[in-house]
Amino acid sequence: MGEARSATEIEYHFHRNFGIEGMTLACEYLADRGLIGKAALAVRLTKRSNVDVNELAFFHGSKVPDAW
Repeated sequence: MGEARSATEIEYHFHRNFGIEGMTLACEYLADRGLIGKAALAVRLTKRSNVDVNELAFFHGSKVPDAW
């Protein structure tokens, strides 16, 4: 199974490298279809924050469904 990536990290990567926005929506669609997994990652709101909050994240599992 692949490492979970936060929605913020995915958005930044695709915007920086391809000029594409709205990847969270695309990942939500793929997760609803069972092609990728959905998870929550603990992140800090600021560098100095003492509290973790959950952020939506996605991962690619090793098992791909046989059919849609």
